[in-house]
Amino acid sequence: LTDSWRFSATSRFLGARHVVQPWVGLTHLDVSRNKISALDSESLNLLPSLTQLNLSFNEFEHFDFDQLTLPALLKLNISYNKLGLLSPSQLPIRRLHELDLSHNRLHKLTGVNCFSNLQFLNVRNNYLASLKELDCLLYLKHLTELNVLGNLFAQKRNHRLPVFAKFKSKGTEFALDGQKITSA
Repeated sequence: LTDSWRFSATSRFLGARHVVQPWVGLTHLDVSRNKISALDSESLNLLPSLTQLNLSFNEFEHFDFDQLTLPALLKLNISYNKLGLLSPSQLPIRRLHELDLSHNRLHKLTGVNCFSNLQFLNVRNNYLASLKELDCLLYLKHLTELNVLGNLFAQKRNHRLPVFAKFKSKGTEFALDGQKITSA
């Protein structure tokens, strides 16, 4: 899905409303490995039933969650991009349960706390240097699994203990890098 195809397809869809109807029921969309660098929110408006979106292995450097106008979205994969910056949404995005931001260039997790029902977050292999970057995740009441391996702070020998301590209020159901809190 290249930018030119998207523009052409969107123009045709908007011009011929009867063609749009099949897109309304689409629940899964995989546009990975397409050199996409920006979202087109007008095109996303054509996908109100989308529950899973895979944007991995593209060329995003910035991601603005306000462009994520998908009311049914539960799972978002933006791994293996060039993300250095996330723009927080002005409105809480309540439906999203899984977010994969692994293998990017993130120094901060600003914006992730807008996903109030997030259960799974993968931020492996980014540039998070300080454990304090995880503080914004403490407000995510439903977070049960977090992956942080490969970040700068996680290169310390005992990085798991302070992370578990930070999330101890989550109880024994909380998993860090695939291991439950009781196995720390």
